[in-house]
Amino acid sequence: MINPYVTHSTGGVQRQIFLQSRGLSDLKHTVYILQRHDPLLVGEKMNRWNKAKFLQTPAFIEFLPESLGKLFFILFGFLLLWRHRKKIDVVHAHQLSSPTLIGGLAKFALGMPLIAKATAGGSWGEIRELSKGPLFRIRRIFFKKIDKLIALTEAMKTEATKWLPIPSDRMILLPNGVDIPLEISAMKLEEQFRILYCGRLSNEKRIDLILKAADRLSSIGKICVDLVGPRFQLRDATPELQRIADQIGDHIEIHFHGDQNDPAFFYKNANVFVLPSQSEGMSNSLLEAMAFGLCCVVSDTSENKVLIEHNVSGLTFELDQLDSLVDRLTTIYKDQKETRGAMSRSLGVKAREKVLHSYSSQMIARCLQDLYQNCLTETAPPS
Repeated sequence: MINPYVTHSTGGVQRQIFLQSRGLSDLKHTVYILQRHDPLLVGEKMNRWNKAKFLQTPAFIEFLPESLGKLFFILFGFLLLWRHRKKIDVVHAHQLSSPTLIGGLAKFALGMPLIAKATAGGSWGEIRELSKGPLFRIRRIFFKKIDKLIALTEAMKTEATKWLPIPSDRMILLPNGVDIPLEISAMKLEEQFRILYCGRLSNEKRIDLILKAADRLSSIGKICVDLVGPRFQLRDATPELQRIADQIGDHIEIHFHGDQNDPAFFYKNANVFVLPSQSEGMSNSLLEAMAFGLCCVVSDTSENKVLIEHNVSGLTFELDQLDSLVDRLTTIYKDQKETRGAMSRSLGVKAREKVLHSYSSQMIARCLQDLYQNCLTETAPPS
């Protein structure tokens, strides 16, 4: 499995690599993870990843300018695959950028079957971003080397068919998976109404809508907003969120909790989970919230609607529309304060059942195992 920052970050891509590598290891497969050098991959962090074997590019790359660092990651990444070529059966590139370029080189020079995963669709997604620009002609060469492209949703598959030079018969629908907790959300009804967001603090997530909606709700009750997740350097929303929080003042409680290795406490103690993003692949945080049986309110992007069916497994609101989000949160608030949360509990139960049935991490690991085997069979030279 290839991604430049597997253990450096705790985003959705990294979380999925962790779950999938662990699941495949439990199925008795050896999983190598190729990434850029992580000096902190020691102690507790290494113990957490102890079921995977790491191939890391040289440390000096981290001191190079960004563009040069990417180039050296690709070159040294390919050299690491070449060095371990007798131990590796399949290359799985997580993201269509540098991981797929490395995998394409390995496919071209070493004949290694290449599976690539598109991790985000829509206007902010990598499919659209990588299908334009001066490097696209070069990327086309490597995209054509992909044996199987994993798309998380039907919408992403359609988008990839439109923008990438990959035949639709090479595309596979395979969602993200999540661990299923034994405990479920407590949904405390007598305390503050706690609104939870988990994920990176990035502009495309439209977290500002949560703060503005919470401010409006403060006229009918005591509101608290928990923002759990790391800052995202490329599109950091934190300065704008802090500005809005300062404007709101003491009307509501707003907590920036930063990155959390285990956000279970927040899922178990929230009243509602909100995901207002403009673009997604398949949100790990949303899957986790659903697995905890937490009532979820999400923007009506095609990716979110794969998981949340309005009034069945959660509530959806119109993309970028503050009034629509306020309306949904008001509905949830009144349900929990006036009718003991009958609707919220029903939506949470249906969401948890959906994850149990179709999105458990063990199930996805078995699907990956089958995909790898099929890819090996299809790409094997004739005897």
